[in-house]
Amino acid sequence: MNPTSASQLQIIFDTGLHCELTLSQSDGCNAQQLWGQPQPETVRDYAVSVLINGQWRDILLVTGNYQRLRRHTLDVLKPFAALRITVLATHGLDHARIFEVRLYR
Repeated sequence: MNPTSASQLQIIFDTGLHCELTLSQSDGCNAQQLWGQPQPETVRDYAVSVLINGQWRDILLVTGNYQRLRRHTLDVLKPFAALRITVLATHGLDHARIFEVRLYR
């Protein structure tokens, strides 16, 4: 694996887009929907690390996320061999889903 460098990281998280949100006058339908708050699937807290010369180095810690698309500018001066995203918490679900990770130079 050849080390590389990147200036931007883009992550797309699961935010419950598979859930149906419907305007309804039915109390039963409205009770099953979460409006105006983060969905339980959404990653809330996460850390990003890079592997440089065989050592993992933490470069980013995010808390309180509720967004589907996150872009981060990376201030890593040296090329790195790998990037790791560690999910620390969601907004309620017992597992996390990351749909896409992109690195840009």
